[in-house]
Amino acid sequence: MKKSRLITLLTAIILFPVLQLKAQEEKAPKLVVGIIVDQMRYDYIYRYWDLYSDNGFKKLLKDGYSCENHHFTYMPTYTGPGHASVYTGTTPAMHGIIANDFWDKYQKRYVYCAEDLSVSPVGTDSEMEKRSPRNLKVTTLGDQIKLGTGYFGKVIGISVKDRGAILPAGFMADQAWWFTGEDGGKFVTSTYYTDELPGWVKDFNKHNNIKSWLKEGWKPLLPMEKYSQSNPDDSPYESKLMKKADPVFPYNLWKLSDKGKDASVIKFTPYGNTLITDFSILALKENELGKDGYTDLLAISYSSPDYIGHTYGTRAVETEDNYLRLDLEIARLIEALDQEVGKGNYVLFLTADHGAATVPRELMDHKVNVNYFDNRGFKQFIKDAVKTEFNSDTLIENISNYQIFLNSDEVKKTGVEREDIQEFIAAKALEFEGVYIATTASALNHAQFEGVKGILQKGFNQKYSGDVLIALNPVS
Repeated sequence: MKKSRLITLLTAIILFPVLQLKAQEEKAPKLVVGIIVDQMRYDYIYRYWDLYSDNGFKKLLKDGYSCENHHFTYMPTYTGPGHASVYTGTTPAMHGIIANDFWDKYQKRYVYCAEDLSVSPVGTDSEMEKRSPRNLKVTTLGDQIKLGTGYFGKVIGISVKDRGAILPAGFMADQAWWFTGEDGGKFVTSTYYTDELPGWVKDFNKHNNIKSWLKEGWKPLLPMEKYSQSNPDDSPYESKLMKKADPVFPYNLWKLSDKGKDASVIKFTPYGNTLITDFSILALKENELGKDGYTDLLAISYSSPDYIGHTYGTRAVETEDNYLRLDLEIARLIEALDQEVGKGNYVLFLTADHGAATVPRELMDHKVNVNYFDNRGFKQFIKDAVKTEFNSDTLIENISNYQIFLNSDEVKKTGVEREDIQEFIAAKALEFEGVYIATTASALNHAQFEGVKGILQKGFNQKYSGDVLIALNPVS
């Protein structure tokens, strides 16, 4: 029996070469399926192992390859940079996605990593859905598949998050679909891809299962005593769902969604994963992926684990329940691929865009020397130091994403060399509690670093990054 080619890479950066689609040594796959699980830590595999089914994560490890000794080589590891890095095979220093939202020192405003004000939303009137991959500076795996197949290969990106669908699919993608909770929940896109929703998407939006899920609510998959790898339900290290519901099962999603009017809460539950699987399988069938002689790409990003992780932390019952249910979604997706494309005819890889740290308060309660970083206090500390040293209230233009941007016009007025101002700020930043490393743009431009500074350097983009970059204490 032929085995499907399954590759599991968790919390790893995948370096994809250009596919040699006409290679003689091995027949090119009919379909490449890329799965990113947003915020998945590798230890979730063995932590919940005993409760997983045989056909999800266990199947990936049994029939595929687990590349375990991989590490992110850049910071910050947000969703945008993570998805871009996995599918471009390079880091923010090259692909330009330095954060989810980042300060643009040329436009003097914050820019969203997938924003494109030149396009229009499709399937919604929301101005928030003006999205495309135009902020990327290099091509993706999807683009290389397009080039390698003479543009005949089909490329589709799907996610709850727009950036999770758009950045992996790349510039030449045929489709990218993401979810909005408005009007009871639906998938939308932008005019970068199409001027009108195709019939199958309209039909899915009209006949999906969201309303029934909201009415059913979120209940634990298993009896509560089975969740032995998690803290007790309603622990002090969790947040309220949608800032409204106490973190304890069961969850009344119908009430939280205003009786189905705003389905955004779906993103914060395992139903978000089910939604993505449903839509991905439909996209697979409707677009006949893997059915012709050209390699196609289906880029899937499961975003709900990230929403759940941010709300409840890494050791919550809700997090464990999410992964037990996601395991079943992976199994369902593999089954559909085997039926529609055929075993041995597709390559599937699974990885994460970033991991997650244990909630600091929990570590503090167990005597670990950590604390929360005072972002507001740090910004004021730097501004006060600069005011005292250079007599300027406007020399600092922006502080965000652990970067400090100088105002170029104000730098000229000081009569001080830009590099000297950078060095002063970096030295001052180290005096602030929680700052572990501070380095300058000048240093990163003129030397090659290893260790933490090397990680900072791979996340540093000469054109878009700030003048001073900091890294917090390793356990912060």
